[in-house]
Amino acid sequence: VTLVGATQTQPDDGVPMALVLPIQPSFYDLDLGGVANNIAYLRWMEDARTRLLDGSPLPLDRLMELRTLPVVMRTEVEYRTPLFARDTATLRVTSLELRKSGW
Repeated sequence: VTLVGATQTQPDDGVPMALVLPIQPSFYDLDLGGVANNIAYLRWMEDARTRLLDGSPLPLDRLMELRTLPVVMRTEVEYRTPLFARDTATLRVTSLELRKSGW
């Protein structure tokens, strides 16, 4: 999968994978005040996580074949400024740790 405008680092020994993704809210991302809704941010993060996996040694389709799927254990968002229609922003995603789930 190639996403126009996205850049991604390749996995390397000791270097986390990272993805930089330009985003722009669509009409359905906005609340009644014209601001991007919090759920839009979570969806953008999930989209970026999928793109990050697509460029990894174990892309999502291969993980599904192995019946091993990544689990998000924690999500944290710091809203610094509102994002309105026609605004653009940059989403940066970094894989900090890959390990077996403790569940």
